[in-house]
Amino acid sequence: MRDGALEVEFRKSEEATNALTATRFVYSEGRASGRKLVSLPLTVEPHRSKNSSRGVINCFDLRNVSDEDIADGLSEYGVTAARRILTRRGTVPTNNIILTFDTTDMPNEVRVGYIKVRVRPYVPAPMRCYRCQRFGHTKDNCRGRPTCSKCASQDHTDDTCDSETPRCVNCGEGQKPHSAYDRSCPTYVKEKEINTIKATRNLSFKEAREVYNQNHPKTSYAQKVKVTNATDASQMSVAQLVQLLKRFGLTVVATGMSALRLRPSDDEGDGEESLLPRALEVPSGSEPEDDGGLPGSALQYLRYVRRTVLDKGPRSPKILIFRSADRELSSLSPFQRKDGCDRFGSIVRCDRMRDGALEVEFRKSEEAAKALDATRFVFSEGRASGRRLVSIPLTVEPHRSKNSSRGVINCFDLRGVSDEDIADGLADFGVTAARRIMTKRGTVSTNNIILTFDSTDLPSEIRVGYVKVRVRPFVPAPMRCFRCQRFGHTKDNCRGRPTCSKCASQDHTDETCDSETPRCVNCGEGQTPHSAYDRSCPAYVKEKEIMTIKATRNLSFKEAREVYNQSHPKTSYAQKEPAAAASGPSLSRQWQQTVESDFSGLRCRVARWKARHAPQLRRRAAQLSNPSASADPRPLASADRRTVLDKGPRSPKILIFRSADRELSSLSPFQRKDGCDRFGSIVRCDRMRDGALEVEFRKSEEAAKALDATRFVFSEGRASGRRLVSIPLTVEPHRSKNSSRGVINCFDLRGVSDEDIADGLADFGVTAARRIMTKRGTVSTNNIILTFDSTDLPSEIRVGYVKVRVRPFVPAPMRCFRCQRFGHTKDNCRGRPTCSKCASQDHTDETCDSETPRCVNCGEGQTPHSAYDRSCPAYVKEKEIMTIKATRNLSFKEAREVYNQSHPKTSYAQKPPAEDRDAWLAVCRQDADGGTVDTGLAPPSLLTIAACLQSQLLALLEHLLHWSRLQGLGDGRAAWLFAVMAALEKPLPADTCAWLREAKDDTRLAAACLLICLVGRYFGQVDLADPYR
Repeated sequence: MRDGALEVEFRKSEEATNALTATRFVYSEGRASGRKLVSLPLTVEPHRSKNSSRGVINCFDLRNVSDEDIADGLSEYGVTAARRILTRRGTVPTNNIILTFDTTDMPNEVRVGYIKVRVRPYVPAPMRCYRCQRFGHTKDNCRGRPTCSKCASQDHTDDTCDSETPRCVNCGEGQKPHSAYDRSCPTYVKEKEINTIKATRNLSFKEAREVYNQNHPKTSYAQKVKVTNATDASQMSVAQLVQLLKRFGLTVVATGMSALRLRPSDDEGDGEESLLPRALEVPSGSEPEDDGGLPGSALQYLRYVRRTVLDKGPRSPKILIFRSADRELSSLSPFQRKDGCDRFGSIVRCDRMRDGALEVEFRKSEEAAKALDATRFVFSEGRASGRRLVSIPLTVEPHRSKNSSRGVINCFDLRGVSDEDIADGLADFGVTAARRIMTKRGTVSTNNIILTFDSTDLPSEIRVGYVKVRVRPFVPAPMRCFRCQRFGHTKDNCRGRPTCSKCASQDHTDETCDSETPRCVNCGEGQTPHSAYDRSCPAYVKEKEIMTIKATRNLSFKEAREVYNQSHPKTSYAQKEPAAAASGPSLSRQWQQTVESDFSGLRCRVARWKARHAPQLRRRAAQLSNPSASADPRPLASADRRTVLDKGPRSPKILIFRSADRELSSLSPFQRKDGCDRFGSIVRCDRMRDGALEVEFRKSEEAAKALDATRFVFSEGRASGRRLVSIPLTVEPHRSKNSSRGVINCFDLRGVSDEDIADGLADFGVTAARRIMTKRGTVSTNNIILTFDSTDLPSEIRVGYVKVRVRPFVPAPMRCFRCQRFGHTKDNCRGRPTCSKCASQDHTDETCDSETPRCVNCGEGQTPHSAYDRSCPAYVKEKEIMTIKATRNLSFKEAREVYNQSHPKTSYAQKPPAEDRDAWLAVCRQDADGGTVDTGLAPPSLLTIAACLQSQLLALLEHLLHWSRLQGLGDGRAAWLFAVMAALEKPLPADTCAWLREAKDDTRLAAACLLICLVGRYFGQVDLADPYR
């Protein structure tokens, strides 16, 4: 610091607290051979401003409250001081209050009593010296000369200045004339932005200024010239190049004026040396990596050296094919395949092939190279309690096509050069093959050449000699079968029937077709007549776009097709029909459903991300806890990792508190809160029917400790004479609310038992698995219900190497088989036995002979149906509530409230007739003898609007707004609402009102003409409705 002291920042507050009591400063001086300790007296004190933060609140309820009382009332939020902001003149207090917190982490909000108030960062005004008018210091620390703030002159002060043209001392020429204290001064604006960055991001002034400079970079001409001239590797000195070569594993053997002899660093003998030109010009295939700001061409040169000297050949393939002569590897379970492949290294994916082999993609080429020499495939089978290793012979070979990529170049200089010479000349860029594209007839060669690279990363450009040539991704033509004319397979693998490519008939072939009207087998009706091989065929265009996405984005065909389907959504006729059949679009209902669908996934996205990455986090924990096992590329077994490291499933957070002496639910809320707070941080505490308490903890560690509690201690009485009461306590976890259930559909898990599935997916927190059977319970399906040990359901899991989506499990609505009502079971039923077929309470289902079904849950006016019918409106409602409960992770009560908000009830009350003006006026006034107005009524007719008074229109407008929110806002309702709003401001013309009475039967025409009249009135035009009468 300027006064000779040291400003020290500690990483931990405990260490800083200990340092406050220090009295000596001890350090060592001298060299290593003769060091000695020196001790100096020391005084330690906390920094005045940097250990705190300041924020601003605006609270009207704090008027007339002193600053001391405000600081005392908000002390629980760490407020140490409060200061009210006064007006500019400093005479009138405002509602803005500056709070000083005792920590650098300022809260986003505080509660003033029961009022939640937002806390904004306090941004002080820029510090300007009133002596030299510069920013960054005050008048007391100024070393500059006195300067006039009006004209920037140093010959006089502000009081004696008579200049008519203001000038700022902080701004250069070319700025708009202004004084130094002008708030629009560019320097003031800059300092204000720096202070804003400093306050909002909790940075020092120096760091905030650096952030500002990064957002507002300045580049001089000299810097541009320097950067431009430093891009050639030949301009580098020998010492710089030697340092660069060492970073790439090369050792300099000899240096000269124009050449360097290099060899790999680990080769100490007289190994093979390579004579390479120092200033060799190499291509710029990609952006330079982050290598300390080194020149790009030098990095490209060293990459070239590394490829030719160290790699000594093409890159090792990453995608291999595993085959076994004894057993088809694809017949193994996903967990056995994963266990066997993980022993070879880090695997990206493992897919089954049609011939029974496995297609395995490695993350690192070195591991793939080692796997090429493998001869045995070892995996474990059995459960965690008794696993055994199985070894079968293995044959490994690289994939023929997926370890490379193809690009197209157009180079006029390569005409007359053979394909072999082109591939050999471009070998430095990883080109293994070249093929010239011929014309359609295959007789004339073109300048377009297809290059095959030994890597899946296609370069953007290469150099043919000294010519820079751009590389475009090669997009092959869609694969069409010449037998059935379908896309996606060839003639050799076709299972369809022979089809004519001209007329789509299966009775003859192309040679014998005499149809005059072409027809495509891939397109439906309504398309322009064309043949299957037409290039304008919509199916061909679609497949071409998918192949383009596959080539340009380096995706699989399945992934490319998904990308195409997302950008080209299909709209069925059933989706279009309801919107077209409705009298008017329900905009409010659509908006509410859109908001709910958009934000339902966002609420749990962070939690699902954590759950989705749980295996990686646990694997990392296993490596840190057992370093000796990190040498083995195969991770710990699922059961071992869960029992050794995790020590069982996750601790539950929702517990049930019971007491044998007293019902805990009978305690007061304050007593329950006092007793539960002694166990830790509580989220909620709800009473149960049996007198117990359902307590949710914020931390699982505190809940685990509470499981061992035997006493429930709380205080009773007032503050003057409180006493502690202790009663026996029994704590147990909640049976269902500490877990979640999801459904997966995985074809690879057929034949795998439920126990093996749960054991194989234990890394994802699966504790149980149950396969869903068909309705009759005889045939198993591919749908499996998984029970997770957490309430955060993951969005996807991996079954082996297969990524499987997890859908929330939505159970069927709970219906009582005794009284046929929903919401409870037969064991807890208090109602009378009811027939599920006819809703009679005189007999049961077995003795019912009624021919007309009737549901006990539905009222009159419904289609006749029984209580167990799946189309029952009550069943559909309960099913929707259960869906909301499962997808949004809500309680049944909360899910029912969400459903009721999106499905408001409509009254069956009769609206007044159109000609009954008095009845409609009573509805508008809402004070008629009939009582309150039912929100289910339709809005009044246009005649009522024209006849209403101004006082009645206000009540009518409120009624319309409330009615529109519940029912949706259609075209006709918008016309009524518009009419009321317009009438409140300006009455309608008399002739328009008279015409509306005449056209009262034609509601749509009246509404349209009314809007025309309103627009004409607002824009000062004539009544546009007159010509259309």
